[in-house]
Amino acid sequence: MEIEEENTELSQGFEEEEKDSHLLPEELKWAIVYKKKEGKSNKKVASEIRDEYKRSTIKHQQVKAIWEKYEAIGDVLNLWSGGRPKILEPEEEEALVQSCLENRIISDRERGINLGLEASRQTINRTLLDKGYKSYKAKSRYLIKPENVALREEFAKKYSRWRGAWNKVIFSDECRFMVLSSNGRVHIRRKADEFLEPGTFQFYDDYADSFMLWGAISSEGIGPLVRIGGTLNAETYLGILRYRLGRYFPGLINGTQYFQQDNASCHKADIVLNWFQARNIRCLEWPPQSADLNIIEDIWNFMKFEMRTLVFENLEDLWREVQRVWRIIPLKLIQRLYTSFPRRIEAVLEAHGGITKY
Repeated sequence: MEIEEENTELSQGFEEEEKDSHLLPEELKWAIVYKKKEGKSNKKVASEIRDEYKRSTIKHQQVKAIWEKYEAIGDVLNLWSGGRPKILEPEEEEALVQSCLENRIISDRERGINLGLEASRQTINRTLLDKGYKSYKAKSRYLIKPENVALREEFAKKYSRWRGAWNKVIFSDECRFMVLSSNGRVHIRRKADEFLEPGTFQFYDDYADSFMLWGAISSEGIGPLVRIGGTLNAETYLGILRYRLGRYFPGLINGTQYFQQDNASCHKADIVLNWFQARNIRCLEWPPQSADLNIIEDIWNFMKFEMRTLVFENLEDLWREVQRVWRIIPLKLIQRLYTSFPRRIEAVLEAHGGITKY
């Protein structure tokens, strides 16, 4: 009896507040629920639903009523409908999850066809969302060659006990900067019909003027930043090292620091390796395809993000801005990257030399 009275009260409450929300498609109601699960306000959800589903009548009161119904009974079906049995059996739901683990790329429609399910794409999507499998944009990662996977794991095992010693490593790398940004990370706010208004889009040009930079950092802060003219070959690279390493990082000369460089051909040239050997500079045996371990990559990303909205008329303007941003790189950021290195090593070990999140 108590249960019947409780259901009656819920029904009356929803009936008063829901008004026309019972006319909304089931798919749209579930879209409201999933947006509310992200912690968004009723007004924010109503606004997004109106934009995404091209509906002009969604109000925040409807969102409120649908969300309260879901919280109370775990469903968005009309209370007076009496409900209906789930379309998918538990075994079919588990098969969906297994299919997701085996092939994460195919569409929900293909997934349903492959499993022979008599369910709509919306039902399959909702089932996977309930199981915690949301749809994300796939991150880009280099395909690591099998032989390099083994070398990465070997490196991680060798240096897994270094811990505090990473503060003694000088990290270096090259990076290209262009007069037109092309990093794709600019976000702007506009109305739907303002996509061609000034300031609402980002310029890019695959053939825009650019230059290469070489830079190095230590746990104490930034080091030299060098603009490279033309092609970087072994002779040019050696010239960069010869006139800067000892001056900026005396610990490399007296044996208290280590130097890191990747396996670019100019880095591994005989004249460069012989120069290191003649000066007793200790170099790490860096594994191939290991940008995720080189923390200076994060410095380049920081700089490009700082410059993401800028367009330069020429290379000299770009060079001045690059130098300015290099000088304001926070020491806390550099130190945080150094303290992250043990975790990066552990990530390589856990991945057995494969791809990591870094």
